[in-house]
Amino acid sequence: MKVCVIIPYVNEKMFIGDCLDSLEEQTCRDFEAIVVFDHSREESRQVLFGKTVSFPLRTLELGEDRGVAAARNLGMDSAEGEYILFLDSDDYLERTAIQDMLQLMQEGTDIVHAGLRKTWYGRKVYDDNGEELEAQNSIEEKKRREITDLTVLGYMFRRDYLRQNELYFDDSLCYYPDLYFITAALNRGARVVETEKILYLKRQHNDPVRRPSLTQIPDVKGKNQEVMQAYQQIKKEFSETEWKELDDMFIRFFIEMIVPWFVTAMDIEIPQLYKETLQCLEILPEEAVKRAEPRVRHYVEYAQKHNLYPLIRKIRRQKKCKTCIRILTSRAALKEYLYGHVFCRMKLKESTILFESFLGRSYSDNPKYIFEYLGKHMPGRYKCVWVLDHKKALPYPAKQIRRYSFRYFYYMARAKYIVFNGRQPKQFIKRQDNIFLQTWHGTPLKKLVFDMDEVTSADPLYKWDAYHQSLDWDYLIAANAFSEETFRRCFMFERDLLRTGYPRNDILYLEQEERQAVADTVRSRVGVPEGKKVILYAPTWRDDEYYGPGRHKFTAPLDMGILKRELGSEYVILLRVHYFVADRMDLSGMQDFVFDVSEYEDIAELYLASDLLITDYSSVFFDYANLGRPILFFTYDLERYRDKLRGFYLDMKQDMPGPLLYTTEEVVDAVRNLQQIRQDYQERYRSFCETYCDWEDGNASQRIVESVFDGGQESRK
Repeated sequence: MKVCVIIPYVNEKMFIGDCLDSLEEQTCRDFEAIVVFDHSREESRQVLFGKTVSFPLRTLELGEDRGVAAARNLGMDSAEGEYILFLDSDDYLERTAIQDMLQLMQEGTDIVHAGLRKTWYGRKVYDDNGEELEAQNSIEEKKRREITDLTVLGYMFRRDYLRQNELYFDDSLCYYPDLYFITAALNRGARVVETEKILYLKRQHNDPVRRPSLTQIPDVKGKNQEVMQAYQQIKKEFSETEWKELDDMFIRFFIEMIVPWFVTAMDIEIPQLYKETLQCLEILPEEAVKRAEPRVRHYVEYAQKHNLYPLIRKIRRQKKCKTCIRILTSRAALKEYLYGHVFCRMKLKESTILFESFLGRSYSDNPKYIFEYLGKHMPGRYKCVWVLDHKKALPYPAKQIRRYSFRYFYYMARAKYIVFNGRQPKQFIKRQDNIFLQTWHGTPLKKLVFDMDEVTSADPLYKWDAYHQSLDWDYLIAANAFSEETFRRCFMFERDLLRTGYPRNDILYLEQEERQAVADTVRSRVGVPEGKKVILYAPTWRDDEYYGPGRHKFTAPLDMGILKRELGSEYVILLRVHYFVADRMDLSGMQDFVFDVSEYEDIAELYLASDLLITDYSSVFFDYANLGRPILFFTYDLERYRDKLRGFYLDMKQDMPGPLLYTTEEVVDAVRNLQQIRQDYQERYRSFCETYCDWEDGNASQRIVESVFDGGQESRK
C-alpha cells in the first residue's frame, strides 16, 4: 500500500461515519487505514465495526486512555505504507485528497502540505448540493496563522523521513502535541511541496457540552502551559533556525491568551505559570519584538524589563479605565454594568413577576394566560411587569417596559419571578432566590438542541448557549408526556418539569358560546368578509434561510393566485408566519383573499377563528388538534427539511393527523374534499389527540400557578 491513513478514535461515534465514508470515496484506492482505539467505549467500537468499507482497515488497541499523541505513535509504528497521512476521526477528506497529494509527492519530496478548511458541517450537507450552506457556515480562513493552528492535519509525510529523524509525538501533551512535531518535521531538512487546494476538512464541534473537541475543553491554564513548553522546546532545538512566523505567532499568543489569563486569574494561580512565561520571554528574539505593532511591543518589553506582576497590575488598571470609558460612552455597556454590579446586588422584589413572550414582541402565549389567571383569581397579589416592544391595553394592571431598556435590566435583576416562553438573554444572571419559570412555546416536531446532529442555523454554537441558558430554569412546563420526555433529553433539564398542559390552550376549552364570541371578534378585527370560511396558513422558518440570528427569510411556493382563483369564492386565508421571519409576502392584488395576521399577537384566538389549518413543520398543529378541526400539511421540502436541516421526532408520513401535500394543486384538491379527508384520517386524528392533547382541559394556568407561585393556595378559595 502506498499510503497509510492513521485515525485515532476515542468516542466520536457520530463522526466516524463521515470520516470513513470520505476514505471510501477516494479516487485513489492505493491506501490502508489504521484506526487506533484510545480507551473507546464498546458502543463506539460497534459503530466502527458496523461500517462496511472496501479498503483495507486495521484496528489497534492503545490499551489505556493516553491521548491522540500516543495513538498516532502506535499507528506510525504499525504503518506499512510508503507515506503517512493523519486523519482525525471527526474530520474528513475531499474525494481527491490522497490522489492529489500523491501526485505532488515526487522523487525526493518528503512532505506535501495541502489546504485545510474548518467547517461546522458533516459531509452529507457539504457534498449533497450544499455549497451555499457550506459557504455560510464554514469558518473563514484566517489571514494570519496562530500558533495553535500549527497541525499535522492536511500533511502527507514520507514514512522513511519520519523514521530517519525519529519523529514522534510527545504523548505527555493533551492539547497541542502537533506543535513540536510539525515544527521539527519542517526544520530537519525536509523537502516540502505545498498546494493551496483544500483537501482536508476540519470539523468544528457544535456540541461543546457533550462532545467537546480538545480545543473546546475549558482548561486555559493547561493549554497555555503546553504552548509555552512547546515553544521553549522548539527554540532550544532549532536555535539556529530563523523562523520569524513562529516568533510572531508566540508574541500574539502571549498578548491574546497568556496575558488575559494572568489578568483574570486568581493571584494564587499565577505563580504556576509565572516562571515558564518568563523563560519564554527571555528566549524571544529582539528582532521579533521590534516587528510587533507598538502596543504589543510595549507590553512585551514592559514584561521583559519589569517582570510580569507589574505588567499584570498595569493591564488591570488599563482594563478598569477602558471599562469606565466604555460605560460613559455606551448606553449598552452602562446597562450591563448597572445590571451586574448594581441591580443584581439589590434585594429581590418578592411579589414582582417579569413576563416576556417571544422576545417582547407580543402579549401572547403561555405567559399571557398565566398573567390573566393571576389577575383574575389573585388581584393585587403580585406586581406584574410585561416586556413589550409597544404599549398594549392589558386586561389587568401591569407595568410595561421595553426589552433591553434600563428598566428591563432593573426588573430582570430584581423580580422574584421570571416567566418567559423562550430563551433568556445571554447577559442574564441567575440569582440565588430568583425563580425562573420557562413555559416554552410548543410541542416539538422539529428536533431541538441536543437531539440535533447538525446545526444549520446562523449560530453554530446554538447548543452551547441553549444548554447554559437552560441551567437557569427552575421550572419547565410540558403539554404532554412526549414533551416531558423530549424536554428532559434535548435541554438536558434536571429540575422540576411540570406536567400541566399549556396555558395558551386553556382558551380552546372555553364554553362554546365564549369560543364563538372570540372567533367573531377576531374575524371582525381582521376584516374577514361575512359568510367566508377561514384557512389559517401558519408555516415555520427554515434554519438555513436567514439574514442573521433570529432574522430568517420566508420563501413559500404555495401559489396564492391559484388558491384565490380556485377557492376564493368560499374561503379566505389568514397568513401567519413565524416571529423569526424578517420578510413579508407581497400580497399585491390579494388584499381581499389573503390577510397577513403575522402581527396578530395571540395565535390561539386565530385557531378559534379558523375552519382549517395549513402548516408545514410548525408545532401549531399540536395545539390546533385540540379543536378537532381539519389539518393539512404543505410539505414541499420534506426530505430536505427532515434529512438536512432539523430532523423530526415524529414520522411525518405515518403520524400526522392529516395528509402531506406537495403542490398548490394538491392543496386545492384537499380543501375541496375535506369531508373525505376527515373520514380517511379519523382514526389517526383520534390517536394523535390521545397522545398529544390528553393533558389539556382548560386548567393548565391554574395548575402552574398553584405549583410555582407562593400565593397559589389562594386560587383554590
